[in-house]
Amino acid sequence: MNQSVSNCDRTYRYETIDIAKAFAIILVVIGHFQSAYMPEGYETMRSVIYLFHMPLFVFVSGFLYQATWRQMPYRAFILKKFKRLMIPYFTASVIIIGLKMISAERLPMENPVSWYSLIEMFYLPSAGFFLWFIWALWWMMVLIPLFKTPKARICLFIVALGLHFCSDDLTDIFCIREFANMLVFFSGGTVVSDYMRRNNIRSFSAVWHLIAIVSFILIATLITGHYISLSGVGDRILAFAANISGIAMFIALSYYWRTTASSFLLKVTYSIATYSFLIYLLHTTFEGFAKGVLFKIGWFEFHPAMLTAWFGAAIVVTAGICIPWLLGRFVLSRWHSLSFLFGIQYRGN
Repeated sequence: MNQSVSNCDRTYRYETIDIAKAFAIILVVIGHFQSAYMPEGYETMRSVIYLFHMPLFVFVSGFLYQATWRQMPYRAFILKKFKRLMIPYFTASVIIIGLKMISAERLPMENPVSWYSLIEMFYLPSAGFFLWFIWALWWMMVLIPLFKTPKARICLFIVALGLHFCSDDLTDIFCIREFANMLVFFSGGTVVSDYMRRNNIRSFSAVWHLIAIVSFILIATLITGHYISLSGVGDRILAFAANISGIAMFIALSYYWRTTASSFLLKVTYSIATYSFLIYLLHTTFEGFAKGVLFKIGWFEFHPAMLTAWFGAAIVVTAGICIPWLLGRFVLSRWHSLSFLFGIQYRGN
């Protein structure tokens, strides 16, 4: 295959994965909004999202890590990733804890904090449990450079598959349990990236896309509908099948979005993907603020209740996505110090 076609293939792969990353962060934000006032349909939707949204996010991270890997000394790589992941983690933790303590008496608070949380954040995601992802991704970045060849990464994937099914017995400290549970998806992303690079594969066929979508729908129906009852190991295997088919389904949908969406929608999608890490860090803060304001004015008690509930959810989710995106795009990326603290690329004025 000539160089121009190879470059085209790589462009399609990276853009498709970027789109999947944007979809993943949107699903994360939707999944993190919950309320007793929401109708049953919303909770069913959240249950479906939780079948695959974080595995998708982790898979995309592994794929992009391998696809964009550039050789560098291990120590320099670790320092780079510490700046990219842990500095923003500590920054966001301090901000979230501070805002929670300030607003605790003014707005409803689901997960209260204390001064001790500022110490606890050095070994647990005390500002908000969702920050486990940053710890887990950090340990993945510490580990993955040690597996230097495609065969070594396949071996890591096999080991990670075993860890996934026995991670429940591991410790929560430093989010080791979550790291062990999610490593299979990250390593799987690196293996898929290796395979597609070697074989110049732009995408799977439409048949495989259809199989992925149908498989996920069937598995999600079985799980959320409680049509089957399996014991422990069986549950984990079925859940893992939902994880994998959900990832495949959204990669397929991302590819179709890449080929059918307008240039404006694609531009917005890529921009959301660019700031997905910042959105992940800050989305619960702005979701919580929007939710607190709505509860303060009794929004979810207005009638017709169904309409106000769904519209309220849309407001909360939009705040969780758009406010961090606007901050990143127009404020934080314009300052060296703020770009460093939040792990985003400095773009200047």
